[in-house]
Amino acid sequence: MRLWGITPAGSRCHTARDTLSSSASASPAPLDFLSQLLTQLGLASLASALLHEALLAARATYLVLLFLPALLTAPLAGLLGPDGRERWLSLVQWTLEHAGPAFIKWGQWASTRADLFPEDLCARLERLQTSAPGHSAAYTLAAVERAFGCPISELFEDFEEEPLASGSIAQVHRAALSDRGAALVGCGAVAGGRVAVKVRHPGVSELMHRDFVLMQRGAALASRLPGLAALRLEESIRQFGGPLQEQLDLAVEASHLSRFNDNFRAWGNVRFPVPLYPLVGSDVLVESYEEGDLISRYVRSPHRHNTMLAQTGVDVFLSMMLRDNFIHADLHPGNIVVKPPEPPSPLLARAAAWLPARVASWLLDRQPQVVLLDTGMIVTLSEADRNALLGFFRAVTRMDGRWLASEILNMSVDGCKDAEAFAAELHGVFATMDREYMRLHSQDVIRDVIDRMRRHGVTLRSSVSTVVVTSLVLEGWSSRLDPELRVLERMRGMLGGEGWGERVGAGVDRLLGAGALMEA
Repeated sequence: MRLWGITPAGSRCHTARDTLSSSASASPAPLDFLSQLLTQLGLASLASALLHEALLAARATYLVLLFLPALLTAPLAGLLGPDGRERWLSLVQWTLEHAGPAFIKWGQWASTRADLFPEDLCARLERLQTSAPGHSAAYTLAAVERAFGCPISELFEDFEEEPLASGSIAQVHRAALSDRGAALVGCGAVAGGRVAVKVRHPGVSELMHRDFVLMQRGAALASRLPGLAALRLEESIRQFGGPLQEQLDLAVEASHLSRFNDNFRAWGNVRFPVPLYPLVGSDVLVESYEEGDLISRYVRSPHRHNTMLAQTGVDVFLSMMLRDNFIHADLHPGNIVVKPPEPPSPLLARAAAWLPARVASWLLDRQPQVVLLDTGMIVTLSEADRNALLGFFRAVTRMDGRWLASEILNMSVDGCKDAEAFAAELHGVFATMDREYMRLHSQDVIRDVIDRMRRHGVTLRSSVSTVVVTSLVLEGWSSRLDPELRVLERMRGMLGGEGWGERVGAGVDRLLGAGALMEA
């Protein structure tokens, strides 16, 4: 069964939370009257500003009441022992779930920022990946017809109103193209061919923008409260808001899909959904339907293809980072599907019967494909950050703490109050460590480095931190597929020694060669 990399929607097509959010963003009748009066008096800009602030005030009132319990109990969270801390973390999770899409999205993002937040809070916020409300089928149908300017029955001969999945920004429906829909799409599409239709939630762009303004103001106030100042909420909100607008536009996601498909066109065992132009817009995106199993199924159960899947995942990440500088920033197992291989043709099967057993086995043993979903969040690095990031990984593989500290500070937002103490501490991390421990426990070592960064007040720029965290997420599931495989070990041959730029190029050429051979 094909699963999407966002929350299964089940029967939650419309929730009380939708009602709360819509009511908070609705314009009260008195405000409409005041706005019209000021407009008639030639004060349209003042009317717009007043209306904006009034809507912010209405939404802020709701959010203050919602967040108040978590804020007031924050100073006590660390004083009540592990059980009290756990209850407070549960309250934070519940609060974000009920605050709306911007706060869910922020919680998902914050769960990856161990350099900003304590590890237990990050672990709790990871659960927000499975908490997102859906919207009604009626809205979906109207949105699709509005986006493409024709009745839905003209584009699709079948459209499943029950969503396959729902995320914080959009939800996904399965459909089958009609004759007209297939003709519009072209590229070999046929009537009855299954597609995925991604529809943005109603009002999510306006609500997220409004909530982002409130999050900035709220973080500034919360940072003055005992127990919250150390969380650096203002910095986290600032970094979070940067790429947010891009993720809200499904047409941008479609362009990402096109670029990824072009970057990996030579890789026969790697693919991305294909956006089906012209059925692409800011609110609705129609793309190829990719059927398969989440890679977590292979992580849980031994399979003969596990080593290949782990190797492919690592090679894809390294190619994105070292060759393309266009990195899928959300490579958790929920966004990776394994598509079973197509069975060999009858003609090939008959021909293989006449070949030696080993040759026939090689010929008939098709490899599954790895399909990467949800490309709304990508990272591209500046030249300086890219060089510093490669230096970061090179320093880690060389186990050089002082060099590592220097590269970290090159990628940081505000540097460090005591750079020498920070460098000395990282030097101490590696001073007594042997290479075998580093190979087997590289995730723990990097997490220890990130924890020390947080204690020294060192904050990485958002794009760089995202790549580091993505490498940790990738190593987490790939090493469970193949315990002998390590991302950093794989990098060491490329980044170690002199002339490391040439080594990177040679390594990427090898990756590309492997992809081309697999396709052939």
